[in-house]
Amino acid sequence: MDRFWMICRAPAHRNSRTEPKARFPTLDAARDEARRLAYQTGHPFVVLAVVEEVRPKDNLTGRLPF
Repeated sequence: MDRFWMICRAPAHRNSRTEPKARFPTLDAARDEARRLAYQTGHPFVVLAVVEEVRPKDNLTGRLPF
């Protein structure tokens, strides 16, 4: 899996929905877009990084819970 980043508006509360829509190939590109959107909308944005891809038939035994 290639590493990528996404951005979304910073969650305002525990049940906030984050709905990132685009992938960015570099952290700098994601950060620049988050900064642009924050300035444009007046709301904070967060940069999300992919930690792991889980596929339907993966065996997850032996992994530590988060």
